[in-house]
Amino acid sequence: MESRINRRMLFKNLVSKVKMGTEEAFQSGISMLNDILNSNLENYKGLPENYMNILLKSIEERHNFKNYNINYSNTLVKSTLRLDAKLLPSSRWNHLMFLCINSGLFKVANIARTKAIQSAYQALGNTKNDETLIQSFKLYIDQGDLDNANNTLLSLKKSSLEKSFLNRMEIFYSILNGDKKRTNKLSKTHFSEQDQAFFNYVNGKSVAIVGPAPVEEDLSDEINSFDIVVRFNYTGDNHLPSKGFGNRTDVSYYNAFKAKKLSKLDNTDFFDELDFMCFKTIMYSFQNKLKSAHKGRVIRSPKQFLLNGSPNQLPNALFDILHFNPKFVKVFHNNLYLSNTPHYNGYHEQRKENRRLWFSFAVHEFVTQFNFLKNLWEMKQFTADKTLESVLNLTPEKYVELMEEIYVDPYLDK
Repeated sequence: MESRINRRMLFKNLVSKVKMGTEEAFQSGISMLNDILNSNLENYKGLPENYMNILLKSIEERHNFKNYNINYSNTLVKSTLRLDAKLLPSSRWNHLMFLCINSGLFKVANIARTKAIQSAYQALGNTKNDETLIQSFKLYIDQGDLDNANNTLLSLKKSSLEKSFLNRMEIFYSILNGDKKRTNKLSKTHFSEQDQAFFNYVNGKSVAIVGPAPVEEDLSDEINSFDIVVRFNYTGDNHLPSKGFGNRTDVSYYNAFKAKKLSKLDNTDFFDELDFMCFKTIMYSFQNKLKSAHKGRVIRSPKQFLLNGSPNQLPNALFDILHFNPKFVKVFHNNLYLSNTPHYNGYHEQRKENRRLWFSFAVHEFVTQFNFLKNLWEMKQFTADKTLESVLNLTPEKYVELMEEIYVDPYLDK
């Protein structure tokens, strides 16, 4: 709570500074943004000063600090496109990308992300150590260049890196490449007792992963026809929509926030409704009890080999399930946030205001997740209902444009 209050006070001070409209206020505003957004604007040496000025004004607009006669964010898009990727190293471009996402400048963020990739590609030829090879592997995977990703993996296998790390990297590649036989062989070497129980449960079965998007299409009959129905943050049938989403839940994946909430519940009768409960980490006594009963387990996340950010529920669950040789997987009721409300009513106890998701989209960097899911889908590692299929057919640029229309435009002062 204290950090929120401090942040609010810093924003209030920034508003009073930028209203002065002087060069001194501009420099002071940059320093304050560093504190507020944990940014590093002062260290962007190489970017033109006039560009930084437009950037600051665009951030002011997005946070409704000041109404300008010109739309600086549109000017910023054009200015960012003109910048040479060589002006900053890849890490600095990424930093700019995260700042822009957190400020509702999604289109600018995606351009900065592209510059980061271009800058990284330019640097690849200069050094060939393990660190740059791992980064190049992530780049190739993100861009769907599986041939170069495989060549990089082969080079890394000759290095002195820990064997278990290289095995996880090879599993990641084999899943993206659709090589089920290789995935099964490699995955089993890392199975815990709980994983082996989960493999026995999933192996050769059809799996429906049902998301919480507010999609009106009634797919209940198809969802119920699957051998296994997976949902997210399940806390009982009373929290499911009355129609359209099916009425069975066999497995639930939980994020860290929900796991903490579960640890404080007095009534956990709905645990008995589930065959398995899957968590990002095991931290609480109830989780250890489920683990001992071979009913709870830690998921296998793709985070280590994704280009940016931390994956949210769907990439985590999908990647995890694919370790266990399902017959086939289909995803329902998930639109990667392309709806006016992110979730169906009742999924969260308190509905988030869309604007507050800007920070979330930076933490779970949304283009990286879009690319990861699109690559898996194009390699036929899962199928999707019409809603998700229409999203995955988009280009990343169009996806970002639609995200900005939904989660930014309604909150700007016109």
